[in-house]
Amino acid sequence: MDELEEKIEVLLAQNSHLVDENESLIKLVQQKKAEVETWKARFEGEYNNSNIVEAEKKKIFDHLNIKDQEHQGQIDKLLAEISRLHDEQQNLENLKQIEINQIKNRYENETMNQIQNLKRSQYGNTELQ
Repeated sequence: MDELEEKIEVLLAQNSHLVDENESLIKLVQQKKAEVETWKARFEGEYNNSNIVEAEKKKIFDHLNIKDQEHQGQIDKLLAEISRLHDEQQNLENLKQIEINQIKNRYENETMNQIQNLKRSQYGNTELQ
């Protein structure tokens, strides 16, 4: 019987040791679960913040794209206006040149007529003398 009691005492000691070890492991598991929850909460907070930041970034980029398109439209309008004004200036220059040529031709014709009249009158005066 002593041998049986000895075995029981050894088993009880081992059992007590295993119970202590089990309690330590349970505490460790609870500690790790708490750490996981802390990291999970932090991650979810960061994830939500990153989603907010991404949404804000998308909103800003969309706004910038709209502004860029508006500016490009304004640039295109201004370039078209510049081109139109350039063409109008060229047309005015052509009209001016035509008018200058007409005035020049009229002046040359009038001058030639005056010269011919002077020659005729001079020729007529020489015949009278």
